[in-house]
Amino acid sequence: MKRTRVALVTESTYPCARGGVAVWCDQLIRNLPGVDFTLVAITPTTREPVVWEFPPNVVDFRRHAAWDRLTDQRSRRHAPPLPEALDDLVRMLVEPPGGAAPGTLPNQVRRFADVLDRLVAAAVDGSLAPHLRFDSFFGPVQTALASSTYIGSRYDWSLADALAVATALPHILSSLLVDVGPVDVIHISANGLPVLVALAGHARRGSPIMMSEHGLYLRERYLGADHEVGRPVVKDVLLRWHRWLTVVAYDRCEHLSPASDFNARWERALGADGHAVSTLHNGVDPAAFPMQLNEVRSPDVVWLGRIDPVKDLHTLLRAADLVRRRVPSTRFRLFGEEPSDVKGYLDSCLALRDSLDLGGVVTFEGRVGHPVTAFLRGQLSVLSSITEGFPYSVLESMSCGIPVVGTEVGGVPEAIADTGLVVPPRDPEAMASAIIHLLTHDDERRRMRLAARARVEELYRLDLMLSRHDDLYRALSRVIDLRDRASIPPDDLDSDLDHEAIPVLAARR
Repeated sequence: MKRTRVALVTESTYPCARGGVAVWCDQLIRNLPGVDFTLVAITPTTREPVVWEFPPNVVDFRRHAAWDRLTDQRSRRHAPPLPEALDDLVRMLVEPPGGAAPGTLPNQVRRFADVLDRLVAAAVDGSLAPHLRFDSFFGPVQTALASSTYIGSRYDWSLADALAVATALPHILSSLLVDVGPVDVIHISANGLPVLVALAGHARRGSPIMMSEHGLYLRERYLGADHEVGRPVVKDVLLRWHRWLTVVAYDRCEHLSPASDFNARWERALGADGHAVSTLHNGVDPAAFPMQLNEVRSPDVVWLGRIDPVKDLHTLLRAADLVRRRVPSTRFRLFGEEPSDVKGYLDSCLALRDSLDLGGVVTFEGRVGHPVTAFLRGQLSVLSSITEGFPYSVLESMSCGIPVVGTEVGGVPEAIADTGLVVPPRDPEAMASAIIHLLTHDDERRRMRLAARARVEELYRLDLMLSRHDDLYRALSRVIDLRDRASIPPDDLDSDLDHEAIPVLAARR
């Protein structure tokens, strides 16, 4: 029986970082030994260390350092002509067709898709690489900004804006140069740069594309822009890129596997074909996260995760200040580390803790070897994030029989359901009220312990997640036969599909 070959494309996660998406990647690779994985990791630079050990079925590892120095330094004299699509892309991003008028998005996306297809073709035939350099972009960007009525009516742009945009675009587009090799399926773990890798891979060999979306890439770009210090013109241009690319990606994927129904609704709202979308929840092994027979006696509350602004630990600290006034013996035990690409957030949390005089109430206890070690130290766990996918920390806590107080973001409400309490994000009063309620209502909390464990065993088991992925890989791998790929253009593949034999694709096509 032929082994399925899958290119798994990641960005800033596995195998060079920890966190929920990295756990998901490791689960998938390690527990599907019949699949040969080519791992394609997009990282900022080559300096990020690999922190996961690969199982034997990772047959190839390819790394693209998107923000390192671009390496094709051929002189202009020996380079092919500048692809017109580069100039068209710059003009579109700076002067979007129709501006911000209502109803213009579909036309903008169509025109962007055409430009992107031409850039993909240039990447595949080799004419794009020599021009992915600052000096290919600076002139067109400066000219476009100078003539843009859209930008001119909104911002006072400067040379610094042109420099920033002309610096960013070649690094972004460099992902089109990545070759995933001969694979049956290209599985991207997120929207964004992995989409460019996948589109180029599809153009080279016709491999179908599958996307898993944990957090919502576009939503997180908008949230990030709200908090980032940066130039408004640059944010405007790059957010437009993100939005258009997101919509095109949803259209080009054969299958979308959002990690939550919340994500699925966003994908459909942004134009994804409903027949191509099916929620595929994360899963955990209940045996690896056993339920404790007896609660800890002290009213301790546990948090586990990355110490990162999107986790909004400031709200949690303010909630802790309110809780300790009603339940003075409560302790908040926070487990996790600050990622290397986040600077200063832990310091801000420690400063807030000290200003609230919570030194004896809240402890930052670092990373633990296994999440069970953390969860079994509390009567409750808490999640204060402003954005989430379908978080493993919630599933792991529930599997251990520890009810969760979580924020109403992403897939958190559908994961918890009636086995815990859900509160609005950025609302310390609501979070404190929910924590106090469960700490002081023993019978309700103990009922939720049993319900949480049962919900994981029924809906969120690891084996369910793995079997669905295996089925999808097998179905998608039949889109084209490897022996015919060299002779069948991707646009002619529809006639070769047996739609009855591939039900996951039948409605899509």
